[in-house]
Amino acid sequence: MPDSNQPDEIHNKLQKLKTLAERGSPNERDNARLLFEKLCKKYKISIEDITLSDEKKMCWFKYTGGDLFRKLLMQCIYKTVGITDKNYSLYKRGKTRNLIGVECTIAQGIEIELDYAFYSEHLKIELQRLTEMFIQRNDIFPPNGPVGEGKLTADDIKLACAIKKQTRVLQVTGDNHDQK
Repeated sequence: MPDSNQPDEIHNKLQKLKTLAERGSPNERDNARLLFEKLCKKYKISIEDITLSDEKKMCWFKYTGGDLFRKLLMQCIYKTVGITDKNYSLYKRGKTRNLIGVECTIAQGIEIELDYAFYSEHLKIELQRLTEMFIQRNDIFPPNGPVGEGKLTADDIKLACAIKKQTRVLQVTGDNHDQK
């Protein structure tokens, strides 16, 4: 192991990179493989020392952000290992459930973790964009609010185009609005 105060952290990072090098998209695989080899040299670790066991154990994954992020994590788990009644469980901490456990190999656990980190960041961006589009499309502004002040930025133009394309999907109809 390397001369470091945190050998487990380095070993874990190398395991993640090895998994990504084997299972990621083509660009991810190439970048992960190069970084993996560079770190192995830096810390004088043999590539063969980083082995990923096929033994399954219970791995726990944390999510934050509510039901949408729980669903996203469950989908990442399903994508990697499938889900049956016997191989996963929810852990309740306080009044909220924020951990999901699943029986999987180390490589599968790393893949789930990397997928969730990637997709959750993109989901946050898309939710923000969707919220802005929804507010614009449904004209949720005060009656005497400012209109048309300032120049449009490139992001404003993209948002306006997206709103135009999503008009039917984002607009609350009278039937939906009455069901509050």
